[in-house]
Amino acid sequence: MQYLKYTPDVEQIQPGEDEDIAAVREIFGEVRSLAFEKHRHGLRDAHAKSHGVLRGTLVVADDLPEELAQGLFSTGGEHPVVIRFSTAPGDIVSDGIGAAFGMAIKVLDVDGEKVLPGDPQPRTQDFLLVNHPTISSGDVHTYRRDQAVLLATSKAPEGVQLAATTVLRGAADALRKVGIDKTGGPAGQAKPHVHLLGETYYSQGVLRYGDHIAKVAAVPVSSRLRAVTGQHVSIREPSAYRDLTSEFFGEQGAVWELRTQLGTNLDQTPVEDASVEWPENATPYRTVATITVEAQDTYSPKRRVFADDELSFNPWHCLVEHQPLGSIQRVRRPVYADSVGDRGHLNARAPREPETIQELPK
Repeated sequence: MQYLKYTPDVEQIQPGEDEDIAAVREIFGEVRSLAFEKHRHGLRDAHAKSHGVLRGTLVVADDLPEELAQGLFSTGGEHPVVIRFSTAPGDIVSDGIGAAFGMAIKVLDVDGEKVLPGDPQPRTQDFLLVNHPTISSGDVHTYRRDQAVLLATSKAPEGVQLAATTVLRGAADALRKVGIDKTGGPAGQAKPHVHLLGETYYSQGVLRYGDHIAKVAAVPVSSRLRAVTGQHVSIREPSAYRDLTSEFFGEQGAVWELRTQLGTNLDQTPVEDASVEWPENATPYRTVATITVEAQDTYSPKRRVFADDELSFNPWHCLVEHQPLGSIQRVRRPVYADSVGDRGHLNARAPREPETIQELPK
């Protein structure tokens, strides 16, 4: 199969992109301000609520074919990882409110030139994944529109947001019965309440993959994870997902496969429209590494504070060989920098990149 070669020309700056990015930065600034006034604590402006923070090991497969042996995956070996599970809103809200899940992976002991400047440069590589293969806001202009809607929605009382979730889920269920799968909005408000650990998580946006371009996914493969895939859960407590994660890893470990889907051409596998699902029948996801997590306390007080107030996950924390691509990724570069800066300032905590896995508290 012929895979698309990466060149800078795979990206095309969108009309009005600078204005759209500036507007998105303002929107997220207001999200952070609202959350701070509510909690008197600086939060992430997206995926603010942690459900669990884990330590694990990523093992890159030996003898990958040339097209897969790129960047971080160019040679086999082991890397410690930190994983954070979350939900999408930029506020601490009840788990009863529909939202997409996030799985952020920070890989440690990664040598090589990084995209972001730093002295010394951190030895980390981040992958930020969500439990849906695409994002409805496929470009920065649509993202600006959708985030403005979400900002207005977030100002509604929590009871109104819960009621909206119920309505959206009912509509989505009706559509699914006739073969139409809609998540009900840019934050996935109509997604059913399912066990977050059984989900497959996707990069949604495109990244450079050495000589190629790709999307990335984390797929649950251990039997206990597969047993909860698609499992509907009853949300009776506002932090039910935290409790599910804690209970699961209090008794057992888990294994995911990290898989990549290589781009073939810009028509079939576009870079500038992240709302397009790349066809797996033309370019399937292929395993490049496994992630193993042992049983552990996923939400100890020290670990929670470290993850929420000091640690940051950013798709631009990456090797040059894995630079994010497309306008939906370009907007994230200044927005994530704004978020980290504000959070550190408001909480009087300097953000840091861990040098060793031992820095993650038990």
